[in-house]
Amino acid sequence: MSIPTNEDVVALLDHLGALTADDLETQWLDFKPWQGAKDDMKIAVEYAACFANAEGGVAVFGVADRTRGRDKAIHGAAGYDLDVWRRGIFDCTRPNLEVEVTELAVPEGTGRLVIVRVPRGLHPPYGTTQGLFKQRIGKNCMPMDAQSFVRSQVAAGTLDWSAEREHPGADRADLHQPGQPRVRIADRPLPSPHPAFPVEVVREAVLNAVTHRNYMDPGEVLVRHTADQLAVSSPGGFIAGITTRNILRHEPRSRNKTLAGAFEKLGLVERAGIGRRRIFETTLSYGKRIPEYEADGWVTLRIYDGSFDERMATLVARWRGEGREMGLDGLLVLSFLRDNAFIDAAGAAELLQLSKEGARTVLDQLAQPEAGFLERLGRTKSATFHLSKGAAGDLLGRASYTRLRGVNPLRYSELVREFVADHGSITPRDCRLLLGLGESPSAKVETSRYLKKWSGDTGFLRREGGGKHVRYVAR
Repeated sequence: MSIPTNEDVVALLDHLGALTADDLETQWLDFKPWQGAKDDMKIAVEYAACFANAEGGVAVFGVADRTRGRDKAIHGAAGYDLDVWRRGIFDCTRPNLEVEVTELAVPEGTGRLVIVRVPRGLHPPYGTTQGLFKQRIGKNCMPMDAQSFVRSQVAAGTLDWSAEREHPGADRADLHQPGQPRVRIADRPLPSPHPAFPVEVVREAVLNAVTHRNYMDPGEVLVRHTADQLAVSSPGGFIAGITTRNILRHEPRSRNKTLAGAFEKLGLVERAGIGRRRIFETTLSYGKRIPEYEADGWVTLRIYDGSFDERMATLVARWRGEGREMGLDGLLVLSFLRDNAFIDAAGAAELLQLSKEGARTVLDQLAQPEAGFLERLGRTKSATFHLSKGAAGDLLGRASYTRLRGVNPLRYSELVREFVADHGSITPRDCRLLLGLGESPSAKVETSRYLKKWSGDTGFLRREGGGKHVRYVAR
């Protein structure tokens, strides 16, 4: 289920012959009778805050909720101003809420319903200027109790739990104090400082967990150490707006600002946002597997050991000694290309947590002759990138460059599809450049064979023109 569209509401109204509006209500939908523009706008303000504190939702004004039959239940709305409602809801909610207020045409009553559509709030808890805080639970808007209110603030990062002197309800039976987080080491002690798990990485991972955990949750920070990985888990999900797919790019946000400030003054951490990048950069510099975040009510960071990659570490160290600073983007791409023959903009976008355009820009920069380590195959947006001859030799051995130079034939059709989607058509020459086949007679014959296959009865292309003017478009 999700927030219903206007089309969904229209479809539901057709059921009023057998059901009442109350029967049709859900966690995301509520029907309200029309009492007057002024009184109903006050109700709309309460429902906006209520829905925003949960998963979002829609309030429909102009329908009696306990009356059977369309003609009797739908009486419509009148005498309102949509702009006044939008501005009124914004002004009367804290934090201010921007909601969608629209009309829905119906054949009954006044002929119009007022629809208030509320997205899930990014910075709960939301309330009215009168101090009323509610949240949607099932089909009802229920007052938020003190514990739920504080939990909502902590989860959104609007309350710094570490700045409070006393925390009502905190568990003191185990002598645990909110300013002294519990950290438990599971399985066996941490290893001595060596490339398996660099000490600076372990320190950053644990300090991040202690700094950003949710102290409303009674769980412990857990450090689990096994032969091949170190997993650091902290209670509470990511702060609002941060996910596993954007954590490397999102602006740093601290749930416990006072605690983070204390750690910074003590010299335990540097400025905000540096720690997570250092974790990735350090582990990748040793040639280890890319660290991974998981979030499911807890946040877990997994750091992998694996074998020490002497080639990767030596190459990165040499480049840094020459003044060629890799940066996180370069290390991520270099690590990826140890195990993959090539990378394109789509793959880089997922790896680097960027848009395709942003990822393509990074790849182009890494392919610059002066400081890059990539070579580009193709001149279109569907171009692929592989390691340069020098980088491939240093990282994978001398024979590797020959293997990497060609595009895998299994990807030929995929690349051509993407090219045609981007440019509308493709010529034989475009195809040869795209696939890196060259301009030899054999390359021209091979290209012709592929294009003939793809433009056959069951192919995805259609041939247009002939001779020097032949081109292929999507079928």
